[in-house]
Amino acid sequence: MQEIYEGILELNENNPELFYTESGIQVELHIRYYDSYCFFSLTLPMIPRVYESFELFFIKAKMGWTTFWVKDVQYSIDNNKNSIYVLLQGGILNRYQEFALEKALFEGQISFRDEYEKFDFEIGDLILGRNRNF
Repeated sequence: MQEIYEGILELNENNPELFYTESGIQVELHIRYYDSYCFFSLTLPMIPRVYESFELFFIKAKMGWTTFWVKDVQYSIDNNKNSIYVLLQGGILNRYQEFALEKALFEGQISFRDEYEKFDFEIGDLILGRNRNF
């Protein structure tokens, strides 16, 4: 089964037009779960909003997880070509932690690099000023 799913991902990478439909909006999903990354192009009926959820069962073979939430939506215009990138984060969304993270970044309590180099619990500890001794 895993080989089938990996074949789908490879086909999508090499021929994304096979995953587009006549109606809808072409998007590229940038999926992240801890150290795993994946890209998938497809057509959606609408552009998802930040904090909406996705269930992508076939991605579990590659990522080890099926539940993702929209962290950001980015638009790009290059040589008269429009692109929409939907950044998906694996795991269960904690909106309070996301708002606290934005506040801590704004106030300089944590650095931009912390967001990408540390685990969620470590960021939470930094924001809350806790020291864990393992």
